[in-house]
Amino acid sequence: MAAVVARRAAVSVRKSFTAISGVQGQVLPGCLQLPHHCLSTDTPRQTSDDNTNVEIEDTDMPQRRMEDPYKEEVKRCILCNVELSYKNPQLLSQFLSPYTGRIYGRHITGLCDKKQEEVERQIRNAQHLGFLPVMHKDPIYWKDPKIFSAPALQDTGVANMRDDSVDLPLKDLPKKFKWKRNN
Repeated sequence: MAAVVARRAAVSVRKSFTAISGVQGQVLPGCLQLPHHCLSTDTPRQTSDDNTNVEIEDTDMPQRRMEDPYKEEVKRCILCNVELSYKNPQLLSQFLSPYTGRIYGRHITGLCDKKQEEVERQIRNAQHLGFLPVMHKDPIYWKDPKIFSAPALQDTGVANMRDDSVDLPLKDLPKKFKWKRNN
């Protein structure tokens, strides 16, 4: 297609050149002599060896082999290569809210449908068998790094909490509310 367009353009340039000069191949004084086959500043390439049927390929034409540079990368599930088990509470606790114990949704975790269902099933099994608490996240897992970025938590301030506020959530309570030991 590109070669046909380049050939047609070369013929039209050749006809206009003949009309300017009056005679084909003869240049009138003061006229600009244009090459009959070049449409751009780049030099064209010939794609056939014999001179009878020459197709000119213009380098300015779009190439169909080039990939889309603006194409977004494919998002992959972070757990597709991992086998989940109810016996691994540290991994499963990453998908629990530290305050309510609720399981984060798929829009927060970024997991595929299959792995999200498996995570939910394994968390329920671990809670039923006593490996994970039901109402909150176990405090020994509070300092664990997040294995997913949670853009939905940015608005709530949960994602931007300091580590010391997670360590001692009851630190700022007045003395009358603090638990005292009767010894």
